[in-house]
Amino acid sequence: MSWSGCGTMSGRLRAIATCFAVAIAAGPTGIDPVAADTIRYAATWGGGTIDAGTTVVIEDGASITGNVTANGSLRFDRISPLTVTSMISGTGELAVANTGTVALAGLTSGTGQFNLAINVSAGQLSIGSTGTNPVVLGNAGTAALEVTGGQVRSGVAFLGVGPNGVATATISGGSWSTNNRLLHVGHSGTGALVVAGGRMSNSSGVIGSTNTGVGSAVVSSGTWSNWGGLFVGGYQASTGRGTLTLTGGQISNVACNIGISYGSVGSATVSGGVWNSSSALTLASLGAGALDITGGLVSSASGAIGSGTSGVGAAAITGGTWSMAGSLVVGGEGVGTLAISGSGGSGGTVIVGGTLSRGSAGTISLGAGGTLQIGTGTTAARLATDLVNNGSVVFRPSGTSVLSHAVSGSGTVRVAGPGRLAVTGTSSYSGPTEVAGGALLVSGALGSTAITVNAGGLLGGSGAVSGPVTVNAGGTLAPGASIESLAIGSLSLFDGSAFDVEIDSSAPAAVAADFLRVTGDLTLMGTTVLAVTDLALTPSSFGPGTILSLINYSGAWNGGRFSYGGTTLADGASFGIGSQLWTIDYDAVGGGVNFAADYLPGGRFVNLTAVPEPATVGLLLAGLGSAAGLSTRRRGRRLPKCNWTTYRHSLSGVRRCSRQTARSAASASPGSWPERRPVRDCCKPIRRSYSRRRC
Repeated sequence: MSWSGCGTMSGRLRAIATCFAVAIAAGPTGIDPVAADTIRYAATWGGGTIDAGTTVVIEDGASITGNVTANGSLRFDRISPLTVTSMISGTGELAVANTGTVALAGLTSGTGQFNLAINVSAGQLSIGSTGTNPVVLGNAGTAALEVTGGQVRSGVAFLGVGPNGVATATISGGSWSTNNRLLHVGHSGTGALVVAGGRMSNSSGVIGSTNTGVGSAVVSSGTWSNWGGLFVGGYQASTGRGTLTLTGGQISNVACNIGISYGSVGSATVSGGVWNSSSALTLASLGAGALDITGGLVSSASGAIGSGTSGVGAAAITGGTWSMAGSLVVGGEGVGTLAISGSGGSGGTVIVGGTLSRGSAGTISLGAGGTLQIGTGTTAARLATDLVNNGSVVFRPSGTSVLSHAVSGSGTVRVAGPGRLAVTGTSSYSGPTEVAGGALLVSGALGSTAITVNAGGLLGGSGAVSGPVTVNAGGTLAPGASIESLAIGSLSLFDGSAFDVEIDSSAPAAVAADFLRVTGDLTLMGTTVLAVTDLALTPSSFGPGTILSLINYSGAWNGGRFSYGGTTLADGASFGIGSQLWTIDYDAVGGGVNFAADYLPGGRFVNLTAVPEPATVGLLLAGLGSAAGLSTRRRGRRLPKCNWTTYRHSLSGVRRCSRQTARSAASASPGSWPERRPVRDCCKPIRRSYSRRRC
C-alpha cells in the first residue's frame, strides 16, 4: 500500500501502532493485495491507495488530507461530522456506518463522480458540503449505491453515464434525496433503481434519458416520490428506453409519460402497490408506450393512449385498477389500444371519472372478467364511444350522463348512481342490467337485456326496452321523464316496490297520464305501492267517466293488486287522489284516452276511471230521491235513502258482474246509468236494489 502520509507524531498511540504495523508488512509497493487487513484512523490521515481486500476505517477525531483511491474499502465510522475535501476515486467501496454526517466536498467541477460501491447504513452521506451537488454513479465505469439506513443527500443524480457507464442504486432502508433535483436512471449508459423498503425522493424522474440511455426502476416496497414528472423511455426529444416495475410500495409523481418522444420506448408493469399521478398518465405521446396492470392500483388525473401522431400505445388491465378522476382518450392522434379483462373473479378494472372516448385508430376491448366504470359518483361522466361489452360496465354519474352511443356484446351493465343515466341511443347488449342506485332513463332503445331495479334505483323514460323488467323492494318504476310512454318486456313488481306515475289534470286527455306498455305478463306481488302525482299547478277534476290507462299488457295478470295510501286496492275499488275519485280496473279489455296510439292489439289494461265528486253526486241523487219519494208516498212505503255510498257500491257490484257494463255505467251520468239495458239484464239483484224507481 502506497501512502501520501501515515498520520502525525501527535496522533494517538493506536494510530502510531497501526502505521508501524503497516510499515513492517509493506514492501516497496505497499501491502500485498491478497492480504486482507483493517486499518483504523483516529487522527489525520494523508490519504493514498487502498488496495483490494483492505479496509481503512476513519473514526471520530480523524481527517483526510490527501486524495484517496479506494480499490478496497473506505469506511467512515463516526458520530461527529466530517467534511472531506480530498478527491475520492477507485473501484472499491465507500461506506458510512455510524450516525455522523460525512460530506464529500472534493468534487470534479462541482460534481461527485464515482465508479465504486457506496454503502450507507447509518448517518448521512452528503455530496458537496451542503448535500446539494450533482452526483454521477457509473461514469464510464461501474458503480453502485446501497442505502440500508441513514440518509444520502445530493443534487441532480445520474445513474449510468456514457456508453460503458453502469450503475445501480438500491434503497432498502433509509432514504436518498436529490433535494428536488432530477434523477436520471440510465442517462446515456445503463442505470437501475431499486426501492425495496426505503424512500427515494427527487423532482422529476427519468428512466432511459438520452438516445443511448437504458434505464429500469423496480419498486417492491417503500416509496419513490417524484415531486415533478416521471418519464419512462425518453426525455424531451431523446429516444431512450425505460422500464418501470411496481410490485409493492408506492410511486407518486405529477404527470407521467411513457414513450414521450419519437423513437423512444417505455413500458410499465404493475402487479401490486399504489402508483399515483396527480396529473395525466400518457402512453406514447410520440414514441411507443405500454402499461400492463395485473394487480395494485394506478391512479391519475386523466389518461391518454397513443396521443401523438407517431405514438403507439397499449394498456392491458387484467387485474388491479387504473382509476382516473378525469377523462381517457384512446388513440387520440396516434394508435391506442385499451384491453380490460380478467379471470377467477379478480379481473382488471378501469375507472373513468370524466369522458371515455377514442379516435379513429383507437380500440377498446372489454372482455370477460373485466370492468369498466364510467363516473365516480362525484363527477360528470360520459361514455362517448361505441363499446363492445363482454365484461361489465358500471355507470356511476353525478347529475345526468347521456349515453348516445351503442353498447353491444354479452356483458352486464350496472347503474350505481347517485345520478341519472339517460340512454338516447340504441344498444343491443344481451347481458343483464341492474339499477342499484340513481336512475336509468331510456328514451332510446335497449335490446333483450333483463333489467332489475333494486333498492334506491329507478327505471323510467320514454323509449323501448325489449327485455323483462323486475322491480324489487325499494326500487321504483316510473314511466317517462315527465308524462310519457315507456315500452318494456314482461313486468314483475315485488313486495316493497313502487309504481310511480304522473298525471296532469290541466293537460289534454291524450297526454294526461304516464303510460306503460308491457309486452308480456303483469305480475304484482305483495304490497306494491301505487304513487300518483298531479303535475298541474292548479289541479282540476277530470270529467266523469274519463279513463286513463296506466298499463297495457299483452300477457296474463297474476291477480296481484296495488296499494295506495296504505290501503290495498281490490279490482273495482274506488279511491281518491286529491279531490278526484277514481275506480281501478286491473284487467280491462279496452283502453283509455291517453297514448292510444301505443296500445298493444288485443292487450288488457290497468285503467283508472274518473267518477264524479261526492258533492255533485249528492246533488244529483237528491233530486232523484225527491221524485222517488213522491212515488213511494203514493204507495204508502218508505224506501231506503239513495246516497253516494249506495251509488258507489252499485258501481263495484256491477263491475264484478260485468266489466264492460261497468265501464258503460261509469261513463254515464248518475241519474241515467241504471237505465242501460245491459246492466239491468246482467245484474238483476243490483237492478232491483238500485233501479231508477228506488234510487
